[in-house]
Amino acid sequence: MREPLQAIAGLDIAAGMAATLFASEPQCINPASIDIDHRGRVWVCEIANYRQHHEDARPQGDRIVIIEDTDADGVADKHSVFYQGPDINSPHGVCVLGEHVFVSAGDKIIRFTDSDGDDKPDEKQTLFSGISGVQHDHGIHAVSFGPDGKLYFNFGNEGRQIKDKEGKPIVDLAGNLVSAEHLPYQEGMLFRCDLDGSHFETLGWNLRNSWMVAVDSFGSMWLSDNDDGDASVRLNYVLEFGNYGFRDEMTGAGWHTERTGMSDEKPRQHWHLDDPGVVPSLLHTGGGAPAGITCYEGELLPQLLGNLIHTDAGVNVCRAYDVEPNLAGFRCQGQDLLLGARDPWFRPTDAKVAPDGSILVADWYDPGVGGHMMADTQRGRLFRITPADHDGSYRIPSLQLDDVPAAVVALTNPNAATRYRAWKALQSFGASAVEPLWELAQSDNPIHRARAIWYLGNLPDQADKVLAHAAQDPDPRIRIVSIRLARQLHRDVCDALPSLFRDPSPQVRRELAIALRESESSAAATRWAELAQQYDGEDRWYLEALGIGSDPKADACFEAWLAAVGTDWNNQSGRNIVWRSRARKACSLLAEILNSPQLPRSEHARFLRAFDFHSGIAKQLALRSLVDQGYDVHPEEVFARLNARDASTSAVATDALLLFVRSNVYTSQSLDLIERYAIIDVADELATRLLDDASGTLSVRAAEVLFKLNAAQPLVDAMESSEPERAAKAIHLVSLTAGKQAVSLLMPLALQATLPMELRIAAADGLAARTDGQAALLKHLQSNELPAPIQVSIRDGLLASPVKSIADAAAERLASPESVEAVAMPLVDQLINERGDAAAGAIVFRDAGNCASCHRHNGMGKEIGPDLTDIGKRLSPSALYSAILTPNAAISHGFETHTLLSSDGQIVSGVLISQTEDAVTIRTAQGIDRTIRRDEVDELQKQPQSIMPANLHLKLTREQLIDLAEYLMASPTKAQPPE
Repeated sequence: MREPLQAIAGLDIAAGMAATLFASEPQCINPASIDIDHRGRVWVCEIANYRQHHEDARPQGDRIVIIEDTDADGVADKHSVFYQGPDINSPHGVCVLGEHVFVSAGDKIIRFTDSDGDDKPDEKQTLFSGISGVQHDHGIHAVSFGPDGKLYFNFGNEGRQIKDKEGKPIVDLAGNLVSAEHLPYQEGMLFRCDLDGSHFETLGWNLRNSWMVAVDSFGSMWLSDNDDGDASVRLNYVLEFGNYGFRDEMTGAGWHTERTGMSDEKPRQHWHLDDPGVVPSLLHTGGGAPAGITCYEGELLPQLLGNLIHTDAGVNVCRAYDVEPNLAGFRCQGQDLLLGARDPWFRPTDAKVAPDGSILVADWYDPGVGGHMMADTQRGRLFRITPADHDGSYRIPSLQLDDVPAAVVALTNPNAATRYRAWKALQSFGASAVEPLWELAQSDNPIHRARAIWYLGNLPDQADKVLAHAAQDPDPRIRIVSIRLARQLHRDVCDALPSLFRDPSPQVRRELAIALRESESSAAATRWAELAQQYDGEDRWYLEALGIGSDPKADACFEAWLAAVGTDWNNQSGRNIVWRSRARKACSLLAEILNSPQLPRSEHARFLRAFDFHSGIAKQLALRSLVDQGYDVHPEEVFARLNARDASTSAVATDALLLFVRSNVYTSQSLDLIERYAIIDVADELATRLLDDASGTLSVRAAEVLFKLNAAQPLVDAMESSEPERAAKAIHLVSLTAGKQAVSLLMPLALQATLPMELRIAAADGLAARTDGQAALLKHLQSNELPAPIQVSIRDGLLASPVKSIADAAAERLASPESVEAVAMPLVDQLINERGDAAAGAIVFRDAGNCASCHRHNGMGKEIGPDLTDIGKRLSPSALYSAILTPNAAISHGFETHTLLSSDGQIVSGVLISQTEDAVTIRTAQGIDRTIRRDEVDELQKQPQSIMPANLHLKLTREQLIDLAEYLMASPTKAQPPE
């Protein structure tokens, strides 16, 4: 931790730039979001009442603070409180637009109004309400002002739904209820609306937790999105109405869930990037905790013009990304503007552009981030970035808007709050503003042209002229503005902008494809086919735009395309269009593609996966045709999708199915088929294979299949095997999969005095993980039939029983374990001053600490808890020690422990990795994925405890603890344990 005077010395600053400390504690603390008004004042969302501190850090409530530099020397010298109250505890966003201040906090977006300019609200109104994720990082986020005069904002995947100011559910302009109930939206979402909340649009969905959306002057939107701790953080360019792939589009299954064609690359898995109907990522940035983002359109730092300025609190960096067009999409390169190279407490959370073109960066300033962690409630900083040769002054000219020329000049300002005031002033000038704005619309600066066009397009008597003018602009970004403006004016692009359908720019055609989604023109399908014929077969952005545009009218668009291309469709472009299309006729063409001998084997999984995005008779007929024609590359994938009735009525299908299963008994696909088609004659082989297998999830799934088919006798017999290891595994599998038979099968073993004690304990432990088993154990416990070793082993399970009467009775009968000599928890302040041996720490990670049983680090270990490969970048040493010693204090989102109680009495605890309408999947501490049908789930509850055991200091020596921390903080390539 550095004091403010040493703050700059802790940072690396980009070449050609300077950074100064603009403000620090006590002027502001824990800034989560900032905005800058037209006077250059910084408005700060201060968070003290956050998560574990939500009741005690600041009883008066959190604050919106105004930070000001009154003498223009570049250092803030005044701060005042605009608003404070418990109703804005843990605010995530502030946006200042004239007399209005929009605050995103709790379950609301609140609009404060300062009518008299005294920096105190005179009115407080709810704009939106009913948003979930209160006191959660994945709830509501900040509002931004767009070049079209609209509001843009988003919420994370705990937001769930949004309601109007009166608490009524919102139905958006597409006619959909805005809710994460998969109708069609799910997870995190992105929105646009008018300043009063009307004309509400849902622009994107299936994000995880995008913290903020940035909108440039052309109306392009950019955001970043956080991952599940697996180095898959991403930047996104927003294709409107796009699905961003955090969960399965059709089922809602989590990204861990196996699927056909699943990539080996984590980011591609995480975002379902190989599925049709998912918007591609702009850039994967690795691990981190991405936060605020803005577009730089100023002149003070010309080297950053058009760059995205992005903050990532997880890896202590504020970066600039230089984005350039790449076909219909984009590519970008990043450079670090500010990096906490010598200060791991540097946690940038937001960046905004001031009226003079300098950049202000908010610093949460904390030893750690993630898992809702907050170790410090007293510090926070604001840094200012200027050119290296800048004199450091912060002079903001007084904004004069009393005539049209001044208002037009203000519209060119890089600061959003200034442009808003210009927008409002121009409205008051009426027709007298038109001519000067037309002059701006012909400026050499395309950013200024775009702003003028947006404004002029909103004047009813100028719209047609503006659209025609913008559609002929030499810059494709301006031509794109014409398309976006036409949509907002409810002008059908087929009629308003016909010349653009043959535009040389794939970016322009991409935007037209998206616009066709809303078109009601009779020519829409033909126009879509025209765009589809210009697809190059490679451009994923263009292909997805085609899909987005055609989805509501998939059959008509597909038929128009086929009519245009005739028999010449089976080339790379055509196959990809078939792969992405949701038209019914695409199913038969998918089958034709798969039956083609020219299709490389490596491509088959991709086209088979495309069937998962179709339903109905057309899909089944296509699949049946594959079987009847002897498709043999991945026949299991066809049978998995084919209705069981269709397969059983075909002798060819039945023979092919049996041949595949008998040749590949022990695979996840075969197990599904064995259960689905009741192939009982492989039971003996299956039992033998699962007892020889050490993989965990597959063996449990195989045992489940045997019990469901009433074919588990070979497994039951193995519980009394003369080989203790084989018997123990059989007991374990029976305890997990036998359902209500478990008590009758396991209790005799637990009571059998001649059986080795370790097997009796295994049987008892299996019973203790079921409510009916717990009741049976309690009965024998009360009859004094259970020996002491069994009592010790089942104690924790019975005491934690969800059945209160069992837990209470067990507490009376089971003695407390013998007390161990108390060992004081080491003090973090002392531990961080000691150095360890990273190589020795790698061995602790694998062995004594048992960390590798749940976590991966540089490829070693299991994927149950978060991947720790980059933990040294995300946490300071003090935060790392705190996470190790007190794991329940901050649990990463997505890794909370859940406990499921099934209808047959089974208790399953672990990390919830998937939850759909059909099933719930929990990954247990042993790394076994247990999938329970939704109709068999009685209860599913999130627990306050981490799956990681507490009191690790009782298991490790002080030296081992320090070695472990040294290993985790070291570069991932260092100090791997010996084989």
